[in-house]
Amino acid sequence: MIEARTDRGDGVLCLFVLIAIGLALSTPASTSASDDWIDVGSAGREVWAVDGATGRRTTLRLDLNETIVSQDTLGGVAIVATTDRLLGISAGGAWSEVRLGSQEAMPPVVYVEERVGLVLTGRRLLGFSGGPGRWAEERMRPGEAVVDLALGDEVAVVVTGDRVLGLSARRVGFDEDSLGPRERIETVGASDRSGTVMTERAIRTFSVVRGWSQDRRRD
Repeated sequence: MIEARTDRGDGVLCLFVLIAIGLALSTPASTSASDDWIDVGSAGREVWAVDGATGRRTTLRLDLNETIVSQDTLGGVAIVATTDRLLGISAGGAWSEVRLGSQEAMPPVVYVEERVGLVLTGRRLLGFSGGPGRWAEERMRPGEAVVDLALGDEVAVVVTGDRVLGLSARRVGFDEDSLGPRERIETVGASDRSGTVMTERAIRTFSVVRGWSQDRRRD
């Protein structure tokens, strides 16, 4: 009797294991973060982006005599710089553009992270936010220059001699905070969703959700 019950129990256990395996194989896999990517290509006057999650191809046609000078992609953001403009696109979105002036640096300096892009032209800071899929611009003041910067997956932080600027992947526009006279920068860094600027006077933190906050240093 004991032996018979043991065999039956083993049979029930095997049945449960087989059912569990069958359910696992028949359940569709959920979309993972690795599916949130985009790739770009070009041929002739056509530029296209391919969405990793859907396979959708979004095409844009360049102007006559317009040529590509750089292409940068990472995760869900792609930026294409041409002789006339900057083109940006994020996963699931459409192409967005900003025209370049004749006196702006060529090629521009381009930084791309998972959900944000940052471009320096010498006259402007241009930021691409992957959430809304749009560009923002901030004009440099006379004599102002970028002294340091850092990017994380969803944030970009820029430091000049006068101010700090933050860009979020979730909304359009640069947030600004002023630096004090002769305030010395010690460190600049960024993680996935926040950036930090530390001076001898304060620790400024830029959040992807809240923007800038500041804590005075006591040491």
